[in-house]
Amino acid sequence: MDEKFTPRLGAILKPAENISAYASYSETFLPRSGDQFLTLNLDDESTRPQSFKNTEIGLKWDFRPDLSLTAALFDLDRSSFTSVDPDDQGQLIVVEGSQTQGFELQLNGKLTGWWTVAAGYSYLDGEVRQVDGGGNDGNKTRQTPENMLSLWNDIRVSDKFSFGVGATYQDSYFVREDNSVKVPDFIRVDAAIYYALSDHLSLQINVENLLDEDYFSDAHSNTNISTGEPINARFTLVGRF
Repeated sequence: MDEKFTPRLGAILKPAENISAYASYSETFLPRSGDQFLTLNLDDESTRPQSFKNTEIGLKWDFRPDLSLTAALFDLDRSSFTSVDPDDQGQLIVVEGSQTQGFELQLNGKLTGWWTVAAGYSYLDGEVRQVDGGGNDGNKTRQTPENMLSLWNDIRVSDKFSFGVGATYQDSYFVREDNSVKVPDFIRVDAAIYYALSDHLSLQINVENLLDEDYFSDAHSNTNISTGEPINARFTLVGRF
């Protein structure tokens, strides 16, 4: 296919000064490329581009100038993409379609003069419609955690010293469309310290996985699953001139 029409429509409505609502619709596509052609038959089914249709509505509500809540509902329709064949890791299969629906909630801003928060929650429901003849119809889409939750707090102790602490939760998910291997859920705690050494120099220390949780951060196939990093720290010195 040499040409493809990709419409994008959107609208924003402000029923009040501190409330904004929006709606959007888009169609996009991604041509096949690179190593995909090494494992696919060069026919129309295998080489046609991946297509996406996304419908979304959302709302932003500013409680105060420095605190806001956002919410969004979305529906993503995806057709004709590739996945690793669970029976032959060196081959790809064509997945004829999937649909992912869900919503997101976010709270960002200052709860008090010394406490800043960033919180988010998302729910995803993904379903495979057809895989090479329909053997996996109705299965969960790959790497789609049903629930994800994050919370980060910045606490200002003084003009020079502040610290942050937060947690990330990710639900379990299936690695591939065959739903034979599931990655377990996890909670990871992170922290940070900020200290102003002078008006022009500051020190920041970020600690990831503070409780040294064992978890799996990513998955490439049913037999190739990556572990998350153990407790680790990063020191940053920032100068302003």
